[in-house]
Amino acid sequence: VQISSMVSLFQYPIHTFAFALFFIFLLYVNNIDEVLPSALVLPVLISVTAIGIVLVLPRIFKKKFDKVSVYLSLVVVLIFSYGHVFLFVEDIDVVGNEIRHRHLLIVFGVIFVISVLIIKFKTHPKTTIPILNAIGLTVLASTMIMLPYSELFDQKSNINTFVEETLVFENQNKPDIYYIILDEYAGRETLKKYFEYDNSDFISKLETNGFHVLENSKSNYVVTAFAAPSAMEMEYAHKSEKFSDVSSVNTIISDSYQQNKVMNFFNQNDYKTVYIYGGIVEQIRISDENLCSDKAMNDFHTMLTQTTMFWVVQKLQFINNLNEIRFCAFDELELVGKNNSDPMFVFAHIKLPHDPFTIGANGETITPKKIDLGIGSAGNKSGYLNQLEFTNKKIIELVPNIIANSEIPPIIIIQSDHGVRFDITLISSNQETLTDEDIMTLQRGYNNFSAFYFPDRDYDEIYDDMTPINTFRIVFNKFFNADFQILDDEMYFQFRDDSERFSNVTDIVLSPKQKLS
Repeated sequence: VQISSMVSLFQYPIHTFAFALFFIFLLYVNNIDEVLPSALVLPVLISVTAIGIVLVLPRIFKKKFDKVSVYLSLVVVLIFSYGHVFLFVEDIDVVGNEIRHRHLLIVFGVIFVISVLIIKFKTHPKTTIPILNAIGLTVLASTMIMLPYSELFDQKSNINTFVEETLVFENQNKPDIYYIILDEYAGRETLKKYFEYDNSDFISKLETNGFHVLENSKSNYVVTAFAAPSAMEMEYAHKSEKFSDVSSVNTIISDSYQQNKVMNFFNQNDYKTVYIYGGIVEQIRISDENLCSDKAMNDFHTMLTQTTMFWVVQKLQFINNLNEIRFCAFDELELVGKNNSDPMFVFAHIKLPHDPFTIGANGETITPKKIDLGIGSAGNKSGYLNQLEFTNKKIIELVPNIIANSEIPPIIIIQSDHGVRFDITLISSNQETLTDEDIMTLQRGYNNFSAFYFPDRDYDEIYDDMTPINTFRIVFNKFFNADFQILDDEMYFQFRDDSERFSNVTDIVLSPKQKLS
């Protein structure tokens, strides 16, 4: 009876759901370092609901049902595989011509017509559906076994219940403080050697405005999920007791921003806290005001759309939305000082010059052939430099306005969370020996950008090779009479193929060696 029931169950069109879920989970697994598990909910819900409706409609209208699921699986596979195929073939030249969407759509159209004819005349549901079920469940299982179930179903965090530290500002003079993270902005050494780009004009203009720009700035991590929280928590994220019970490394940046130590300290001392969304975390719960968050986008949903046939019509909308978010961040940075009279801590995290490369050097919209959204992309030097030049122009326009809009001379910190990560995921946890190219890749990844504007122009506490872990330790000590210990500046690498392992690569980055610790 049990065997008969199982055979009968296998006649149901499970395969259509399995194929759709396979493509969704496959993309998640391949980008697990930068995607929150919660991002799966909407695409899974939409896919399952849409497929369910299509499968039920023939029964409602008493139409022939037998082969509907087979046709539907064909459509699902073609839609979800289209983007993967296009990304694979778009760089291939055929008789001197690049493959474009119009070419691939014709190919997929032919495949669809031939497949429909085969399904109509050469298949029988009683044999086809069980075979498709077996194939669908097998490919789905191949991704399901790679899912981090502790992260999906046990996303616990002790952050909300963590005992909040207190800090009383003894200095009654309360300047506005701006902390601007420019995502993946490279240090001058990387720009000079890797990009063959001279950034001295931008640096000179900042120095003319009173900034001190670090000559040899380094980051603590090469992944935003650890780099940015470490700056806002003033401690190494992967060592922090605060994150000891966080089951998902992907939730660290989201959770830490929601109740970060730096913003809490300002809230405790009657500062107005403002967070400006620039393409990373949508909003911060403890911030008094969240700006640009109404324009928020989900990177995973965008990546998923990019791998489907829908990307043909959605690409331009995505580019326009992303650029709107970036422009909004700069606009709000300029206006926020005009609109507030209370002392403020303003925190902006802007996804520039980080890809996607959709803005030209003068702010014009660029429609790139390829849009990279994941970590460790192969890189597009010209696209990166275009966005870097645009970012430079916006910062140089912005700085005098921030200073002019502040009743008390402000503190301004412009810092990148990490350096350029092109090809950085090619370094494996199984490697004991690093090649010269591996070492240079690591050094680029940690060579970030740091510039400080202090009202008194006294930069004695700022040292050349400091890292973001000590940024606010120094600020609180210097301006608010705190007594934070200055931590050792260390650099840690999290391997993509072994996310639990962190290797201290400080010596490799600062003075190259061939061994990973």
